[in-house]
Amino acid sequence: MSGQQNKQFEDEIDLIDLLASLWKGKWIIIVCTLLALIGGLAYYLITPTELKGRVDLRLPNYTEKTWLNEFNRLTGINDVSGVYIDILSDESFFDQFSNRFFNKDNETNENLDDKSIKFKFETNTDEDGTLLNYTLSLFSKALTRQELIGFTERFLEEVQLTAKNNIIEYLQASSEFYKENIARKLSLLNLQKQSAIIRYEEQLRADIVKLEEEIAIASETTKADLQANALQLNEQIAIARRLNISRPRQEILPSPSETIAIQNLIESGEQPLFMRGYIALEEELRSIQENPDLSLMSSKLRRLKVQMASLKERKEVEAFVPGLADLNSQIFELKNDLTIQAYVKLLEKMSSPEFSPEFLIQTSSIENSIKQTAPRKIIIILALFAGGFLGIVLVFIRSIYQAVQKRIKQTS
Repeated sequence: MSGQQNKQFEDEIDLIDLLASLWKGKWIIIVCTLLALIGGLAYYLITPTELKGRVDLRLPNYTEKTWLNEFNRLTGINDVSGVYIDILSDESFFDQFSNRFFNKDNETNENLDDKSIKFKFETNTDEDGTLLNYTLSLFSKALTRQELIGFTERFLEEVQLTAKNNIIEYLQASSEFYKENIARKLSLLNLQKQSAIIRYEEQLRADIVKLEEEIAIASETTKADLQANALQLNEQIAIARRLNISRPRQEILPSPSETIAIQNLIESGEQPLFMRGYIALEEELRSIQENPDLSLMSSKLRRLKVQMASLKERKEVEAFVPGLADLNSQIFELKNDLTIQAYVKLLEKMSSPEFSPEFLIQTSSIENSIKQTAPRKIIIILALFAGGFLGIVLVFIRSIYQAVQKRIKQTS
């Protein structure tokens, strides 16, 4: 019984000694805590805070942008989201913008460099693979909250501007390709037109040569006919003079043999030319001899000369070329092509400084998403606990060492 009381008494003495030793070593504990606090504060001040922010983006429906509908109609591109995705996922583009941003603001951000901010671009889809939205995450150990917000806004503006320029460049390239295609079609149509005109002119010259040959033949035939006619008229005039027939008449007093011959001609239905009288016959002969225009004497020759005059009067050859009207219509339509005018109007609209495609729509603001990746205040609290704990351990070690030394002296 007395032994248990002594043990309990010794335990109480040890607890009192323990508390007493802690009190005696209070300065060690305080010094260790202060040193740890100083170290924590130094780390807090030296280590920059890493901020993280994110922006959720989406692309609008095509019905929301009339310019995009016109762009799709002209270029055949149904989706230009790839332009934005390429820009947002391009690290070199982000680094170049960062360098420009920091160099421009170097008066307020002298210690910043291009490694002070990083980004991550993600595409979010559902289980079926359908695109939901895009996420742009930014990480920075040097920028303040407001600087990170300003950087993000400027970066998205730069993305919009770069995307606009890229779309305009593609539209210009598409326009040039379309114009070259129109120029090739015009060149081909003009070549077909010139070929048709040349073929027609060759055919026209051939027709003229053929008509000239026919006119020459008809003229020779007419001359021969006129000469035969003149010879016949001379013979008939001689007969009429011999019979003294100056004017047309039915009753004549020739010799009996001539009367019988004339009567036979009349009964056969043919009236001898001399019956017209030598005055009319001489007038007809004079008309043949004095008129040099053979066409007046031949309907065929007259018709051929009319055709020749018509061919030679065709100064406006294009009006007579077969199929040329259709070619001219096609050329006119290509020269006044409405698609080219639409390209010009859309390029003027998109090239205007006031025009902004506003293709990226923010579904969440970066202001509400900025937070520290690792809160630094916890480091100070941990430093306080670590310093105090270290001080207590040192005090215990010192107390144990003193107790051991005291027992050694007692036993000796």
